[in-house]
Amino acid sequence: MSVPFIDMFRMHKPLEEVFKARFNEILHGSSFVKGKYLKQFESDFANWVGTKHCIGVGSGHDGLILSLKALGVGKGDKVIAPAMTFISTIEAIHEVGATIELVDVDEDGLIDLEQTEALLNSGEYKCVIVVHLYGKMVNPHALKRIKEKYSILLLEDCAQAHGACIDGINAGTVGDVSEFSFYPGKNLGALGDGGAVCTNNDLLAKKIEALREHGQTRKYHHEFLGGTTSRLDNLQAAFLIEKLKMMNEWNEQRQRISLMYNNFLKGHKISPLHKLSHNEHVFHLVVLKTENPEKLGEFLDSKSIGNGRHYPVPIHHMKCFKGFNFYQSKFPNAENLAYKTISVPVFPGMTEAEVSLVCDAIKEFQLGQVEKEVAHSNSAA
Repeated sequence: MSVPFIDMFRMHKPLEEVFKARFNEILHGSSFVKGKYLKQFESDFANWVGTKHCIGVGSGHDGLILSLKALGVGKGDKVIAPAMTFISTIEAIHEVGATIELVDVDEDGLIDLEQTEALLNSGEYKCVIVVHLYGKMVNPHALKRIKEKYSILLLEDCAQAHGACIDGINAGTVGDVSEFSFYPGKNLGALGDGGAVCTNNDLLAKKIEALREHGQTRKYHHEFLGGTTSRLDNLQAAFLIEKLKMMNEWNEQRQRISLMYNNFLKGHKISPLHKLSHNEHVFHLVVLKTENPEKLGEFLDSKSIGNGRHYPVPIHHMKCFKGFNFYQSKFPNAENLAYKTISVPVFPGMTEAEVSLVCDAIKEFQLGQVEKEVAHSNSAA
């Protein structure tokens, strides 16, 4: 029996007929760019997140760039970001011409707010980007305090945190602006690329909406420079409307699956990085701590069990950043997460039997490692 890392067909099967109907409608009506479904999704998603505005864009990465441009971040500005994230977060800062200032993350993989404040106290910074990594939300009370104390612009990278919430405060509602990715594997994924930017600021919403279409506020009337072509397709919006209806249930399933992992692996050396509490985690990923992630990955591959590394090279060790001020700096928590973690399957529709199969394989691998260590010890003696 194999276990896929994610089974999107299983998730989409109940929605197959409505997807086909939406496709046929849009095909026959030739309403491919913008259109009624984009407008409806933007309204539905803004309501679900808890913001006044949602602007659909071509990808999560485009959402980051457009957000920074709308905030006025550019050459000569310094932006603080975490050393553990997908490269897109950091690339976006570079693409708008700003200076990147990395800080470490905590043991959960979230931006170290003490280091962030230390930087804010030591110099002039324009913006902080926080990443709700793996589906776990950064403390919103602390973010609000920092934002107000330092009068700093705040951008939330919510690409992995659709629906995360602490004390009734939703991911994506704390910052001046927030970005979401709808890459197919996300908690809310399109059937292709897509993203969105959310904000409560009317002026920022107007600017981002214009920038996604070359800065035009109405056809051929261009108010802002620095824009691009980055619109969420009407077809993808139509699919996302239907998937959004399932999101609360799907996130609850992810949380139950995470609880199974914690129960099955309780007391074992290889165990989940996070435990569920307060609903702040929507488990885009279930991440395990292990001294040998590569060997465990190879073992799981041999058992036809999906697995992944998120992310095996920390930002400050990537060759593309050679020459940057943070290259080869010391961020121990980011390095520990990069080099000593592995992600295991979690997706809506995953069964308890599948979770048990994954955990049995992990236990088998762990036992084999212990036996090797004992044998090595005996031979050395």
